[in-house]
Amino acid sequence: MKNPKTRRSINLEKKLEIITEAAKNVSQLKLSRIFNLPRQSIQGILKDREKILAAIEAGYGKKRSRLRAAKNTDIESALVNWIRRNRSHNITMTGDLIKVSLFV
Repeated sequence: MKNPKTRRSINLEKKLEIITEAAKNVSQLKLSRIFNLPRQSIQGILKDREKILAAIEAGYGKKRSRLRAAKNTDIESALVNWIRRNRSHNITMTGDLIKVSLFV
């Protein structure tokens, strides 16, 4: 019985390496062999080249693998600011405290 293939997430750092190698006119087939990824994955990364480069320039962490943004960016930014402010005052942040404060 054949083992099922496992999914691997590719972080932004690896995607940037793939994009820079592709800029050197390396074929997608060679890139798939070099990085040990399916050709379709390489093709998708190259298709989303602008999004990936924009995310890196915007300061997304290079260990991040997904580029999803928050659904409610205004609420998300307010929550991040609130957490940073509380952490600067050495207030211990727990999940329950965050949940309660959202509804106050």
